[in-house]
Amino acid sequence: MWPRSYAALPAKEPAGDDAVGAARNGPDIAQAADRGGGASSRSVTLRPLFRCERAVDDSPTETAAGSASLNAIEARILGCLIEKAAITPEVYPLTLNALVAACNQKTSREPVLQLEPGAVAHALRDLETRDLVRVAPSSQRVSRYEHRFDTGFNVTARQRAVLCLLLLRGPQTLNELLTRSERLAEFPSVEDVRDTLDRLAQREPPLAVNLGRAAGQREDRYMHLLCGPVDADAYVATAAADAPGSARGGLAERVAQLEGEIESLRGELDALRGRLEAAGI
Repeated sequence: MWPRSYAALPAKEPAGDDAVGAARNGPDIAQAADRGGGASSRSVTLRPLFRCERAVDDSPTETAAGSASLNAIEARILGCLIEKAAITPEVYPLTLNALVAACNQKTSREPVLQLEPGAVAHALRDLETRDLVRVAPSSQRVSRYEHRFDTGFNVTARQRAVLCLLLLRGPQTLNELLTRSERLAEFPSVEDVRDTLDRLAQREPPLAVNLGRAAGQREDRYMHLLCGPVDADAYVATAAADAPGSARGGLAERVAQLEGEIESLRGELDALRGRLEAAGI
């Protein structure tokens, strides 16, 4: 289980521009789900903030497709690889440094992490042994990594897009997923997002769950189950205690819009950087 200080991450001092500090402190997540029913009816239980519960040294539990459940670093890595493959194909597959930067982004990430290259490299090796990541064939000296999420979890493009967002940003509403998935997959309407989540929830074992809504919330939130089962009762209680007023709710929507614009600019910058690297500049 994750300790409150994310002890699974190396606590070393940065040694240069490429070195990144240890992860931010945050509550851990213990998760336990009722496997029956669909996304709209599943009863689950979970501790707040939805960090993936398995630390690097914990014994893995089983999840989809017979794969061991992911820990927080592995979940972040897979989410980043899926995201960058879709929105910045010019720089994909990613080098280790580029992947670390993607994992530590301050936008479109919840929680924001500060992972060291060594911790990311260690998680990459574990993911390689499970055939969820591989080193891409290349004539370059620097290794580049690509995900094998589709084959590892046997998902469609829409399912991959939704799970990517949940891996990177935690519990989200249908409308949030619809808006944020624009460059990851095509969803004509919010009902298509709902249908995708329902299909993920009906898998055996399920890959997503409807957490319901807390007091003050207008929509249900959904979460992935790739880090193991989750517990919705604590989420509802915590979200109710932290429910924002209408003014804060409007501010949150504005912040989400600005984050989307920043992410779009980041994609353009990554594409330009990729072209410069390809040209040897």
